This record gives sequence, C-alpha cells and structure tokens, in this order.
Amino acid sequence: YYYYRYNKDGRISDGSGCGNETASDMPMFKKFMIDSTEFWAKEYKLGGFRYDLMALHDIETMNQVDAALNAIDPNIVLYGEPWAAGSTGIGSGDQASVNNASRFTGIGMFSDRFRESTKGNNDGAGFGWVQGGGNASELARGLQGNILNTNNSIQQQVNYVTCHDNLALADKLRTCGIIEADLGKASVLANGLVLTSEGIRFMHGGEEILRSKPIYEN
Repeated sequence: YYYYRYNKDGRISDGSGCGNETASDMPMFKKFMIDSTEFWAKEYKLGGFRYDLMALHDIETMNQVDAALNAIDPNIVLYGEPWAAGSTGIGSGDQASVNNASRFTGIGMFSDRFRESTKGNNDGAGFGWVQGGGNASELARGLQGNILNTNNSIQQQVNYVTCHDNLALADKLRTCGIIEADLGKASVLANGLVLTSEGIRFMHGGEEILRSKPIYEN
C-alpha cells in the first residue's frame, strides 16, 4: 500500500496494463527511482534512459530524474512513452504525458502521431502515408517537429515508425499488402521520413535489413 497505487475501492490501480502501477508520487519510491537511475549512470556509464509508460510517473519526479542525470553528464539522453496503458491513479495534470509537454522540456517523447500517420496502426492493416493513405497534414506537422500542433520544443519529439513492441516495420508493411519486391522501397521511404524530420530520430535495430518477428506455431 505504499510503492503501488490503489483505487478508492482498495483494488490495485492498473494504468500499466500489466497488473499494477508504481507510485512515483510517494516520497520513498520517488527517491528509489532517482537513486537507481543515478547509480546506473555512474556505475555502468549508461548514456541513455527510456521510461516505459512515462505518464504513470508524475512530472516532478521525472524532472528530478532529468536534473540528476544532467548533474552527472548533460549528454545523457532521457526519453519515454508520454502515455499510459489505461486509467491511472495519478491526476491528468500531474502525469508526465504529451499533454503536459511544456512542463518537462528536458525529456524526449515518442511521437505516436508521427508513427501512425507514416505507417498506420501498429498491428492492424490500417494504412499510413507510406502505403498511400494516412493523414498527410498530421505527418507534415510531425516532420516539422510539432508533436502537439503547438510550439513545443522540437528537442522533445522522438520520431520513429517502429520500436520493440508490436510488428516490426517489414511485418507491418506485409500486413498492409506490400509485396516482397517492394518491401525495401517502402521501408526506405518510411525511414527516410524519420531521418529527414525535425527532432530526435529513432530507428529500431534491424530495420535496415527488413528485420522480421514471425510467430511460429511450434
């Protein structure tokens, strides 16, 4: 009842979609997060940190993590997913989410708008601009580093088309009916948009060789 959040009815809050969510707003868990990140940066000389489902954490904690890393090495990269996987026990005004981007400007954020306007939805057959569909105006805003259609810092926006979750880019393109002979061209087009966009460019390892994640029955 301290390190995790609970709903008013006593059930554990599950904004992560994984069974529970950690309570970054509790002083000793906040300290645990900051101390752990500092230790990894100092002891293992890590050059970057990615926070999964960052909106489960409060803005104050994430800003303190950012400050702690800057004190160790200003070149350490800090970024995360500016969303939660479900309803969470922390108020929307306190979440380190895309909607509060202006309050934690030193931290990068994945742009799901750029991702989906480029290639379509993650695991379905929905088209993005690369397959001849999608929202071209949304993609144009993404290319300009404009994650919220406002004047946020382009240093916050992480543009990408695929990461470790969901279908690899080549598999997503196959799902949309792109034939094998055209996979390379479509992949180059998608990542060309990433690499020529304003902001932080992110590529998943293996995209350049059409990495696949097939699921085998056996």
